[in-house]
Amino acid sequence: MSANRKEDVPTSWSAASASYAERVGRMSRHACERLVSLAHATHPISPSTTYALDHGAGTGVLTSVLTARFPSTRVL
Repeated sequence: MSANRKEDVPTSWSAASASYAERVGRMSRHACERLVSLAHATHPISPSTTYALDHGAGTGVLTSVLTARFPSTRVL
């Protein structure tokens, strides 16, 4: 059985995803915290009138950081 078979990709990705999240997660969280701070400094976020669109193209860290800092933000 070849390690490069198309059928093996989901299993390989599942095995690698935990390591990826651990290694990249800390850096991503730090970058997202900085991004939210800069966005808020240049255009103040009003949680009661702010919506965040999470279209599922990443780890979800940015949405997590945004809603931790501004719990009233509505996520779509």
